[in-house]
Amino acid sequence: MGQQENLTLLLGASGFLGSYYARELGENCIYHSSELRNSSISTNAIAIKINNEKDLNGLFTNYNFSRVVNCVAMADIEKCEKYEEESYWINSSVPGILANLCFKSNKQFIHISTDAVFNGESAPYRESDKYSPISVYGKSKRNGEQNVIARNNTAQIHRVNFFGTNRMRKSLFDYFYTNLQIGNFATGFTDVKFSTMYAEDTVRNSIHLANSAKPGVYHIVGDESISKYDFGVSIALGMEVAQSRIQPTSVNHFPGAHLRSRNLTLKNHKMKSYGGVAPRIEVGIRKLIERRRNEN
Repeated sequence: MGQQENLTLLLGASGFLGSYYARELGENCIYHSSELRNSSISTNAIAIKINNEKDLNGLFTNYNFSRVVNCVAMADIEKCEKYEEESYWINSSVPGILANLCFKSNKQFIHISTDAVFNGESAPYRESDKYSPISVYGKSKRNGEQNVIARNNTAQIHRVNFFGTNRMRKSLFDYFYTNLQIGNFATGFTDVKFSTMYAEDTVRNSIHLANSAKPGVYHIVGDESISKYDFGVSIALGMEVAQSRIQPTSVNHFPGAHLRSRNLTLKNHKMKSYGGVAPRIEVGIRKLIERRRNEN
């Protein structure tokens, strides 16, 4: 892979958030994926499944880089419940191993985490608030954070909630946009709140913090706390269609409701104290709508 060391090893480059990092980092990156499904990745790319610690050791032995960004995660809540052992390996063990490898080799480590480490009963949450996950996904991500902190006191943990488009599977934005585009109604939860951010802004803030902030935990989210229903309404308004096409409903009417926290609003003051920015949700929505229209 050559002798360039001012590179970022991006783990999970073909995933949802990973694909946004890949676009932002460009040629300053070594792209990892279990399968190279992202056609935009052509150089400095490796395809290795992470099945054991030996696979991770091989990345550090065979490639030169100065920073690791870990976007690898098992994020499907129901899948984590069904495949608990795999969930804990990917979300808990892998981050700890990576943190230790980075610490021993003097490489910066950025671990991407989630607001699901909280139960939603005491929002808005600060970085220092006590863990309270309710699902296997949240518990495994909590353990991942704890493993990183225990093994690498120079690491950064970025808790995120982001929206965008996803080639791998339909995102929340895709769900609303696709249904509204073809004239269908779409439902949105009025009783599930979050503080989300456009994925491009998430990545830019993450890279900014990696370059300028101290080690520790950071919430990279927007200023606004909105419901999933309100998010859908914002997309309808951006598309200039009737907001009545977004139908309000409760998460309690759907399977797996007990696994979903009702209010995962996070405070982002720490991010902003280091110069991070939080554009309004509607700004990101307009950019996404324009992108989708240009793709058609």
